[in-house]
Amino acid sequence: MRSVLNAALATVGLALCLAACADGGGAIRMRGTEGGTDAGRSVGEDARVEPACGAVGQLCCEEETCAEGLGCIDGTCDTCGALGGACCPGDRCTAGARCTAGSCEAEPAGCGSNGAVCCAGDACEPGLACREGMCGSDEGPVCGALGAACCAGGGCETGLTCDGDRCVRPACGSSGEPCCSGACDAGLECVAGACRAPPCGAEGAACCTGGACNAGLTCGGGTCRSDGGGSGDTPACGGDGEACCAGTACDTGYECTGGVCAEPRCGAPDEPCCGGAGGSCELGSLCVSGTCKDDCGAWATACCAGRTCAEDLTCSGGHCWSR
Repeated sequence: MRSVLNAALATVGLALCLAACADGGGAIRMRGTEGGTDAGRSVGEDARVEPACGAVGQLCCEEETCAEGLGCIDGTCDTCGALGGACCPGDRCTAGARCTAGSCEAEPAGCGSNGAVCCAGDACEPGLACREGMCGSDEGPVCGALGAACCAGGGCETGLTCDGDRCVRPACGSSGEPCCSGACDAGLECVAGACRAPPCGAEGAACCTGGACNAGLTCGGGTCRSDGGGSGDTPACGGDGEACCAGTACDTGYECTGGVCAEPRCGAPDEPCCGGAGGSCELGSLCVSGTCKDDCGAWATACCAGRTCAEDLTCSGGHCWSR
């Protein structure tokens, strides 16, 4: 009977001791039995267990990592978003990857720097902004745009080329060059996207360079003909001061004006430049793509038709600026 009573008293004493020894943070300190001193440890501190991480639905581990094949999205490991795996809803991927065609691929090397592509989420380095997929300064146009500086490695937007550190439209319209929206310089035709001289020399075709035609034919009014361009009963035509052939045609170097062939006028507004493309115009006019213009094409003025400007200028934002 006494042993049962002693055991009960010991249990009550232990409970009282534990309650009295609890610290302010709720941790219980276990006391030793040697000399009555505090030889124990804080159970609340020393027995703390780190939360599990890295598995599906668990928190991401350090440096936003998860188990293989899982992506860290908003601090939680998910079955999507991993490098090489499917993108999460909203085209989201784990850090260091971007969603491309439904899959998470590694960010391009150097993304986010000035002149480079933006990183995932349109992110750029501090002080830069993502515009049109490229990182650049908030001041002035982003690199790669028409009239702007070329990006790293001479990169420009689609349809532009880097010329003298500026993005410009590639040359077009001349022989061997791409067609300008389907058009070519005078005397050329657009074939398969490139400008070339049309066949010449055959009867009914244009005269070749220097007025040459195939054997037995003569150049008259810019066209190769078998009648000798005015022999016999056929009145002469096509030459300087002569009637235009077939109503409108003239020999090379002349144009039909009022039914008569004469040297072409040049230099006045809307007339050809004297000397061809890049030639001269009357005072107050500029040569723009072979035509004299007095109302467009100059620096800081509106671009002419076809987004053209005077030589050494480029059309950007509807106005002509230095390249």
